[in-house]
Amino acid sequence: MFTASDSGFHDTFGNAWGWTEDNFNGYPGFQTHPYYDDFSDPSFDGFHNIIVGGSWASTGQQASWFNRASFRRHFFQHVGFRLVSSINTSDIPPIRVISSKVHILSVGSKENMCLLPYTHKNMFVPTANKQILNDTAGNLNKMLYKQYGVISNNYYGNLAEFVDGTMHDNNPLQSALVLGCATGRLAFHLSRTFSKVTGIDYSSRFLEAAIALKRDGTFEYSDNTHTKDNSSKTFDDSWSKKKVVVPFDIDRSRVLFKQLTWIPNELKDFDLVVLDFLDRVMNIEAWLLRLWKIIVPSAIVVIVSPTDWNDEKLASVIGQNLKCVDSIIMVEDCDGVEHIAKNVTTWKTKQN
Repeated sequence: MFTASDSGFHDTFGNAWGWTEDNFNGYPGFQTHPYYDDFSDPSFDGFHNIIVGGSWASTGQQASWFNRASFRRHFFQHVGFRLVSSINTSDIPPIRVISSKVHILSVGSKENMCLLPYTHKNMFVPTANKQILNDTAGNLNKMLYKQYGVISNNYYGNLAEFVDGTMHDNNPLQSALVLGCATGRLAFHLSRTFSKVTGIDYSSRFLEAAIALKRDGTFEYSDNTHTKDNSSKTFDDSWSKKKVVVPFDIDRSRVLFKQLTWIPNELKDFDLVVLDFLDRVMNIEAWLLRLWKIIVPSAIVVIVSPTDWNDEKLASVIGQNLKCVDSIIMVEDCDGVEHIAKNVTTWKTKQN
């Protein structure tokens, strides 16, 4: 169809996708866009490779040698053949492979299998998705201790009491949503009041613990709040076993946990929404934009945000549809290990 390339080949672009050995990943400083927060970063897992160009079945936009896409390595649609040449094995391969382990819900941790005949340390880079990096066993134990192990001035207990106080004038109380449910404490608490509670998180490890608590009512974790000499408190791997027990007066069947990296259309008609993981998501604005679309007109929305996201900054994103009716500073004091100030705001629809 076209004239030959300098090498004498005809129509090499657009007839078949070209697989590469590079894992799909973000460049240094990568940031998502709030309108499409989950488009690329969920694929920064080491199991998606880059394919370039397009195939005979692609649209014109894809049938370009500038096109880049990510697919798992078993994706053989529109398969074709390429002629390639070997590189000098004494050179560092111009390849980037993700070295970070990924924890998959109900499957466990999986390490990227590099299939190359030879490798070099410079080939391996961490994932650009901080949510994958933070999904560790240590952070799971830390969260379980924060939610269930802290006895005095428990932040999550204080947040539950605060949320209870916002709902005294609202009736009926049918459906609640916790965005950032972590290991489930607030979701279980709200089931005392609401007939249906949905807990959402992106963390596979957090959700595995929450799902186990829903199923069994108990879950063991490791508590390392003291070092061996009991002189100071830290979070590390030398933990003693502790058990979480869901209170017997909680109807666990009222609670449903899901893993999501965005707010889809299936989430809707909630009387209460609590958003409590803006400090650990990739893009804060992306989780704020659709809040007003998933609630009933009389609903309450409680947002926990970093202190630099105060009510004025939040209003710049959601103020067209929601109005702030209360704002306080709440401190997460984890037995003296951490002191983190958080901005807690309450919102209602402007028509309410």
